[in-house]
Amino acid sequence: MATETSERTVWQGTPSALAELPTYVMLALGAAAATVGLLMLRSAALARTTVGASDPGRVFLWIIVAVWIACALVALGLFLRTRATRYQVTTERLRVTTGLLSTTTEDVELWRVRDLSVIRPALLRLLGLGHVVLTSTDRSAPQVVLQSVRDPDALQATLRSIMQGLARQHGTREIDIT
Repeated sequence: MATETSERTVWQGTPSALAELPTYVMLALGAAAATVGLLMLRSAALARTTVGASDPGRVFLWIIVAVWIACALVALGLFLRTRATRYQVTTERLRVTTGLLSTTTEDVELWRVRDLSVIRPALLRLLGLGHVVLTSTDRSAPQVVLQSVRDPDALQATLRSIMQGLARQHGTREIDIT
């Protein structure tokens, strides 16, 4: 007689939007540089304008507004993409859901995971964030990266504990053939 296990959520989260901070800063700096350049071009165009001619400077102001709106839309898109990703770790699987209007969900059975690692790029490390990388035997998702999660070491330890329990429960072992 098989025993039923009730699957329960152990951890859930989303990537931190702070991971995109360098991109947000670069967008703002690019928009500011474009604004300065366009204002310099505008003043040069106004200096060459004769009295009574149409104002050539107006087009520069519209371009400046368009640059800032474009940068804001790119930043908003990055933010929404980050916030539309959900991670859920249960006692049996990892579920990654992505998408805002239409969603995609990828499940990785934790008993299939063969290796875990934590990557902490410099900026993320300063913010207490990191990436947890799972390598599995799952054909559709051989490697899954949980990006920009808080306390990645604790999450790695939780995943490892679940994986070891599932290996004992299923009686699975990894065999290296060289």
